[in-house]
Amino acid sequence: MTGASPAGTPYHWIAGHARDSPAATALVTWRDGAPVEQLDWAALARRVDQACAGLTSAGVGIGDRVIIAMPNEAGFVTVLVACAGIGAIAVPAPSPTGSRVEALSGRLLGMIRACRPALIVTADTDIAAVTQLVSRAGERCGVVGATDVIAHQPAVTADQRVPDTDDVVFLQFTSGSTGHPRGVVVRAGALHAQCQQAAATYQESPRDVAVSWVPLYHDMGLVTAVLRPLHTGYRTVLLRAEEFVRSPVSWLGAIDQCGGTLSSAPNFGYELCVRKVAPEAVRSLDLRRWRVARNAGEVVRPSTADRFISHFAPAGFAGTALCPSYGLAEATLTVTTCTPAVRPGRIAVQREALATGQVVLAEPTDDPTGTQWLLASGIPLPGTDVCISGQDAEKRVGEVLVRGPQLSAGYWDPDGAVRPNRPSADDWYATGDLGFLCGGQLFVLGRADDTLIVNGRNFFAADIAAACQSVPEVHRGRVAAFVDEVATSPGTSSVRLIAEVAKGVDTTPAQLSHLAVAVKRAVARSLDLYLTEVGFVRHGQLPVTTSGKVRVSEVRRRCANGRLALLSAERNLN
Repeated sequence: MTGASPAGTPYHWIAGHARDSPAATALVTWRDGAPVEQLDWAALARRVDQACAGLTSAGVGIGDRVIIAMPNEAGFVTVLVACAGIGAIAVPAPSPTGSRVEALSGRLLGMIRACRPALIVTADTDIAAVTQLVSRAGERCGVVGATDVIAHQPAVTADQRVPDTDDVVFLQFTSGSTGHPRGVVVRAGALHAQCQQAAATYQESPRDVAVSWVPLYHDMGLVTAVLRPLHTGYRTVLLRAEEFVRSPVSWLGAIDQCGGTLSSAPNFGYELCVRKVAPEAVRSLDLRRWRVARNAGEVVRPSTADRFISHFAPAGFAGTALCPSYGLAEATLTVTTCTPAVRPGRIAVQREALATGQVVLAEPTDDPTGTQWLLASGIPLPGTDVCISGQDAEKRVGEVLVRGPQLSAGYWDPDGAVRPNRPSADDWYATGDLGFLCGGQLFVLGRADDTLIVNGRNFFAADIAAACQSVPEVHRGRVAAFVDEVATSPGTSSVRLIAEVAKGVDTTPAQLSHLAVAVKRAVARSLDLYLTEVGFVRHGQLPVTTSGKVRVSEVRRRCANGRLALLSAERNLN
């Protein structure tokens, strides 16, 4: 096995690895600190061929959509690759179980209506729940358990041809941070380009081991923990997200015991590890082999990076391993990244200037309260270009534009058409994210749709959430701030903030009144932003994306139509 797969689909990649290194471990399912299933390349290839037969027996053909609504386990990977083997289009989706069953069920329902699948493959225990969702959606498609799909004998021949680069491999539904999720069309050419770019950038080889808890229906989990390893031919170890949230040390323990070298998580995952993994547990870990720890999916906080590096240094974690990155589903994942050799830029800027769209580096003599530290998300991958809309020089804030071979062709329409997402003649894709370039590296500030413009100043959602972290009664990162257009008078801006309370917090009216004052003071002190209204909801009640980001536009909409169950909304508290 050379470690570099030819153009093709994941089906062809696995077939090559099974031929060249049949006994090498390909996939491990990890639960409660131990492996529960382990497959080498030959066994995985046989199981994929069985699933190809199962899908064909169920009537799935070329171009049909197959929703895979399963947790992080071998069955998900098997069915995903089998779809490529018969020319079907895989649609990774959440399994409607767990603590967020209502939200996940709603997301799955929307995906069913959007892609009109020929078949839904789910965990055996979820067949009844998914069948009920199909009925609610008014769609006519089969629902089958993964065990039944994989139980067939490979009596049919899978699609052995090398696909055209325009063949659709899967639909990646976006996390929906600013609107309803959309199915990003990922073609074979874009997927192959992304995997090649990553292999070159991170110097990936068959000796690597990827460890991941990020859900496989999320682009970060799917690409970094399944598709890139399948392309280059290295091992994947899969945990479930709920196990990580319950016990963050489970992720680090798997990296230790399995010799993990590559692993990715959003910023909140690293933050959770710092807060929940005790020093004595850190000393029991060996993280010396973890060479690339990607931090992406949301704005990377310098404080989180510093605390994680310091906290896990006793376990041998190297500071150079932490690699802030930037990506999105429309780019098949990664756009810019740091590596152990390319360290993230770190700058201090004047907060007031940044609020007006200018990047002014702070001097040592500047007032520290008016200074903001920022951490870069690295440089573009090979063959990828990044620029800032309307800017012909560095150090000006604008919308991030991307161009490269890994870009998606567009979004899937329910009628089967592909709606282009790059209308401009020069092929730039407007990401909807705000940022700037400095020293050749990209600094991402947040979503344009989630940025508040108050009296001519810009306030970024990530900064507002960070300001609220000084109030321990507020669930970290679970706040949504927006300008209330209905309450705003001419010449003024009414800023409303909705926050989740942390678990176990006293929610009596008196306590919530004090909490509202604390939130207002924290935001005013940190950002010089006055909140005219603060409201609270119970823990877990704010709508979030698959990566845990608050859907601010959805919060705004629910507030407008009275569909958000507020515990309290204290007005004009000083």
